[in-house]
Amino acid sequence: MQVWKKINNFSNSLFGIIGRNQLLFLIIIIFANLYLKTLFISEPSIWLDEASQVFKSKMSLQGIIDYSINTPNGIIYTLLLKVWMKLFGMTEFSIRYLSLIIHLCSVVLLFFFSKRFFNLQTTIISLTLFTLSNINIYYAQEAGTSTLVVFLAIASFYSYFLLIEKATINRLLSYFMINILLLLSNLTPILIIPIQFFVLLFYYKYNTKGALYIVGGQLAIVSALAIWFFNSPWFGEIETVWFTKPTLQNVEWIYSYLMNSKSNLIILYLLFLISAITIASNIKSGACNWLKLLTIFLWSLLPVAVLFVASISNNPHCITQSIIFITPAFYLLIGYLISLIRFSNLIKLILFLLMVVIMSFSLELNKPKGEDWKGAMAQYNVLRDHRTATILCPVSQSPSFLYYYNPDELSQSEMEQKSFLTARNIFGINNTEQVKRMSFKRFTKIILIYSHEQSIDPNQEILGYLSSRLRLINEYRFYNVSIYLFDAAANPLEMDDLVIDYESDTIQKEIIECDYAHSGQKVTYISDKIEYSSTYEENLSGLADEGYSKISISGWVYFTDEQTNARFVVTIADADKTYFWEDMDIVKSGKTNNWNKVEISTEIPPNNNVDVILKVYIWNHGDTEVLFDDLTFSYQKQLPDKILQ
Repeated sequence: MQVWKKINNFSNSLFGIIGRNQLLFLIIIIFANLYLKTLFISEPSIWLDEASQVFKSKMSLQGIIDYSINTPNGIIYTLLLKVWMKLFGMTEFSIRYLSLIIHLCSVVLLFFFSKRFFNLQTTIISLTLFTLSNINIYYAQEAGTSTLVVFLAIASFYSYFLLIEKATINRLLSYFMINILLLLSNLTPILIIPIQFFVLLFYYKYNTKGALYIVGGQLAIVSALAIWFFNSPWFGEIETVWFTKPTLQNVEWIYSYLMNSKSNLIILYLLFLISAITIASNIKSGACNWLKLLTIFLWSLLPVAVLFVASISNNPHCITQSIIFITPAFYLLIGYLISLIRFSNLIKLILFLLMVVIMSFSLELNKPKGEDWKGAMAQYNVLRDHRTATILCPVSQSPSFLYYYNPDELSQSEMEQKSFLTARNIFGINNTEQVKRMSFKRFTKIILIYSHEQSIDPNQEILGYLSSRLRLINEYRFYNVSIYLFDAAANPLEMDDLVIDYESDTIQKEIIECDYAHSGQKVTYISDKIEYSSTYEENLSGLADEGYSKISISGWVYFTDEQTNARFVVTIADADKTYFWEDMDIVKSGKTNNWNKVEISTEIPPNNNVDVILKVYIWNHGDTEVLFDDLTFSYQKQLPDKILQ
């Protein structure tokens, strides 16, 4: 009994010591977060989500707005990263460090939020678990909106409780602005609004004015963002094909991940049992603030339940990133339940320390991210030369590829990125049909790069098509990236003409379906608002060595007005010299309201030492529309001077 008493006294003293040194505790927690989350921040490669985020942040303000209107991720983090990159550059370390800074702000805010609205023991426990959680370590080291959503979610409930405490116009404006910023960061935390409204039904009798202010603020928030809400693809029925519909095991996995280990779930169940007994036995003591407990309980559980149901019925997207904003509430809930245990501080300390020990031994400080592009691109640069064609699948991986190939190109539009890659014989494709329409006759090697191909080519049909026609020399595997090297010299993949018909094109601008397309169902069009069409580029270097001497570029145009002022343009140039430039007035190609062929032919330059780039586009400097379809490239070889007998 004496030993038990001494241990119990020690636990009382420990909480007391921290209570008397709260600022020191906060400083220690901040430095612990800084150390754990900086340790391997530069190690993993920039992966798809991060590269896409960098690409968005390099757009103009209008481009960011236009891009974000159809996605669940809003503009706030993108704008912050845009400014951040101008100040600190675009390395793995610099772009991820913004997330870490925001995470540290969340730590500080959670400290003051918990201390003011709960109690000191809740603060100590929740901050410690928040620091050690793998989910927060992971996203604090990722260039993405997740840490900002966590920070603004805490701020939302902070302003919510302040407004309930005392209703003022300034607090109402703060509540409104914080939630606008939150939802302009990501749409998923919209679930916070109904949670707060439901709890408000119980707070109403304590502060009617505050409740009315909050309801008014929520109506204003939803009204301000209504167009974006209903325009979001998350409300559609388009399935995310690489995710499967979740089961209850997925939900269990989410909470075990929040606790770093499934072992901690057992302790959590024990905590719920002890807390329930304690609260029931002291129900009249007033020690438990039921409304605050209800708030963090719903904040911890309801978003996961809603996401689970929505993922089963609509769009399978039950992943931890979507619910990271519940983590402050989840650790607050654990801390508050432990603090409510009345009969022994020792029990509290044991439960707390068990969780801390298990979480500490389950830390994932250097967890791999989406793809190892850093390693893959190092190998790729060894394999390729000027007679190599590269097939990148799927097209969506272009930002990740570009970050390590030429990061400056991430500032360009998707069309300009495609032109840049095409000019270097790098072709983004999504299916086998696109490969079949491409000409590889001048290449001696073909490199296929797969990354997350399950989203586009789950049966690896592209790999199968190439393997059936070419000799596979070697394959190289990296984390979620595979590189296949083929010998194309002995048996080249070739076709007489390369035809771009727009049927499967997802990059070019102004692609429309048309009942009277020249072929298929899709065409591209140029209007008075579009002076230049998308530019198709091709690298001609090496063609002369293969015996090709001439290239013909043709297409089909449709115009309805004889006053149309548009030209079909073909240029061939390298960095120092223009070898060819010619344009053709499309009106002279034929009749109005009819498909007419335009064609320009030229010699292929013999220069093989530098990139010789062919560019093709429509130049419209009039005010009428032009349709264009079936852009075709034909290559001709030099005939011999004499026919050998």
